[in-house]
Amino acid sequence: MASRANRESEHYYDILQAAKYFFDTKGFDQTTCQDITGHIGISDIELLLCFDSLDEILEVIWSES
Repeated sequence: MASRANRESEHYYDILQAAKYFFDTKGFDQTTCQDITGHIGISDIELLLCFDSLDEILEVIWSES
């Protein structure tokens, strides 16, 4: 996986937790970056500094489970 996932970001684990919540409740296809960023109070840019896409977030969640 060509990843830009930045584990040192202060928001890394918050993003993963919020993504897990929305993927479970809304489904992956219905979850948006704005759902995640709005839930934890960060900008879209801050999310994209940690992850390239929602697909990458899902890959990280799968690999860490």
